[in-house]
This record gives sequence, C-alpha cells and structure tokens, in this order.
Amino acid sequence: MKLIWGIVIAVFVANCAVNQGARITFLEMPKTLGKTVGDSQKLAKRRLIHVSRCEMGTSTHRCWPRPCDTSSDEPISFWPPFENTPNVIVSFGMLDVDNSNNLRVNSSADDVTVGGFTLHYNSWYTTTVWNYKLIWIACD
Repeated sequence: MKLIWGIVIAVFVANCAVNQGARITFLEMPKTLGKTVGDSQKLAKRRLIHVSRCEMGTSTHRCWPRPCDTSSDEPISFWPPFENTPNVIVSFGMLDVDNSNNLRVNSSADDVTVGGFTLHYNSWYTTTVWNYKLIWIACD
C-alpha cells in the first residue's frame, strides 16, 4: 500500500510541478519528494512544488450480496471553492471483485471546476464488482 501511495504522490507532484512551469522528468521525481518540512520548503523555493491547498475524500460502495452497478457518477463539492481549478487524482482504495472473470474497471474525476467535480466509476463486459472504495485528492 505504501508503494501505491508513493507512486500516486510522485505522479501528483510531477503533475503540479509541470503545471507550475517547472520541467521535471520521471527520473527526477524522487528528488522532488521532500522527506522533511525543510526539504519541502527548499523545493517550494525552487518552484518544484507549489501547493496552496489540498482537499481529499473517499467514497465507499458496499454492494454485497448484489453486484455493484456497472457505473456511478457522484458529485463532489469543495467548500470553500478553490481559487483556481485544482488537479484531481482518483484511485481505488479497495476493490472486491469476482475472480472468475477479467478485471475491467475505471475511475476518473470529470468536469473539474473550482467548486467541485464528478467522481466517476465504471466497469464493463463480464467484470463483477461486489464492493469498492474510491479515494480522491484535489490540490491547486
């Protein structure tokens, strides 16, 4: 689980750095992950990290004993609204599926605005999902 969160954070930091005008490559990502507050402050001064606000949340769907719907769209609101349109990352925190078929699932943040976004999930073909949890983080 630590590895998954490490990858999610690394991708997020790289995305924020690129959006702030810094050029960063995949090989430079470990250098941008400050291990202490002092490291993070130094990186912020170099404009590799620039985050003024983050918000996060989860959405848990427990469907057992019936299969979950094949898609869902959940409106998520930010309060107060962000000053600029935030970057939103969505991942699966838990996924309980039938193992007799292939796994085909997708999650995304759609229609992102300063006031919120639509948290989207879908599965397709023969995938049967019994329970799932989506985790999201939004930072400007």
